[in-house]
Formats: sequence, structure tokens, C-alpha cells
Amino acid sequence: MFLALFFALTGCASTKSFVKGFLGISSVDSLHNRTQGRFSSKYDLAYGDCYGKVLKIIRNMNARVFVEKKKSHCIGASNFDTAFLNCLDATEVGIFFVETSPTRTQADVVSKNSRLSKFVFDQIGSKIYAKIPEPATSNKTPQPVKGKSGQGTADIKK
Repeated sequence: MFLALFFALTGCASTKSFVKGFLGISSVDSLHNRTQGRFSSKYDLAYGDCYGKVLKIIRNMNARVFVEKKKSHCIGASNFDTAFLNCLDATEVGIFFVETSPTRTQADVVSKNSRLSKFVFDQIGSKIYAKIPEPATSNKTPQPVKGKSGQGTADIKK
């Protein structure tokens, strides 16, 4: 009995996650003040634009967004294992935003897996100024684009 209680309280990540979720405590909150595994950059984008673009980038990486708090300036995501092979699916990444001016936003990427947070940070940095497609789970219907012959095609306008 004692061993079961010990493992439930100390060693089992799924049990800890369940208890935190049940109590309404986000594990992303524990990453907010973490300095190790933290990567930061400032982008020449208004906060709303930066937040939206980062959210699309994360979703396009097939990650599971489990915290999306625009008013609290944070995103929490996990399941990066399809894009980054050196992590467990439960490894969490927190992205925290600071509006440094009306046209400039700082984004901090942090995880307990430093290599994962660096990977996500690099993905954001390389794509944030590019035109980002909607995630594959989008409900948008492809619009026909006129080809040279004047007939519509099934290509999505990008």
C-alpha cells in the first residue's frame, strides 16, 4: 500500500498530470519562471499577430495545444514527438509573450527538455514572418484558383 501511494505521488507523470488537471492547475504555469531550457526572441509584430502566428506554427507541427490563453499571454503544447523525435509525447512546451511595444512582441519558449524548446524556438523563428498555412485540421474549404486556361483548379490559394 505504501509503495503504491509513493509511486502515485512521486514517480508517475500521468498521475501527476491527472491530479493537476482535476484541480485546474496547468503545468505550463510551472514553466513560466523556469530559466533553464528557455529561449527568447523579439519579433516586429503586434502581440495579437505574433500570438496568432505562433499558434498556427505550433498546430502545423501536429502538436496538441492544451493551453490557449491569449489574455494571459501563453500557449501550452505537447505531443511534439511527430516533429521532434527526441522527446516523449507528454513533454510540454510553454510559450510566453510580452508585448514590448504596440508593434513588437517578445516570445519565450521553455520546456524541461532544452533540445525540444530550442527546436520549437527555431521553428517559430524560421516561420513567423512567412505566410503560414492553416493547420490541417482547419474547416476551411479550398477555393478554386483560375489557371492559365481560365478554368478553375482544386489548388488552395496560398
